[in-house]
Amino acid sequence: MCINHYKIQKMKRYILTSILAAIVGFAANMAVGFIFIYLIPSLEGEYGNTLIFRPWEDPFMSLYFLHPFYIAFVLAWIWGRTKSHFNGKISKQAFIFTNIYVLVATIPGLMLSISSFKISVAITLSWAVGAYIQTYFMSLIFAKNLR
Repeated sequence: MCINHYKIQKMKRYILTSILAAIVGFAANMAVGFIFIYLIPSLEGEYGNTLIFRPWEDPFMSLYFLHPFYIAFVLAWIWGRTKSHFNGKISKQAFIFTNIYVLVATIPGLMLSISSFKISVAITLSWAVGAYIQTYFMSLIFAKNLR
């Protein structure tokens, strides 16, 4: 059985773009987190509260680093199926795609988090901004590389 060369190239571009998007998105999200901690120093104590959050030594915390890769691969797949609906410059396409994702997935998750866990509005807001920036940077990469 012979695999079409075009399909291999397309899959390679999808994988490499997703990996790049995950790394860039993760870095952007972390930067937003550090900015919020700088602006609101009490957040550092809240993150350190092991009654709410696992300590970094806990093996399950490694999932934190896999999270952006999961999101990047899923969003790249969604982008591939919806990109024809986004017109205009790359930045506009990324903006619209980001807004849809944040409305559908991020806001409901944050609503569940703040209603279920004893976390501050400030930490929830930092997560919302971080998720938005992460998704926007990922979407820019998808719009540029997965046409």
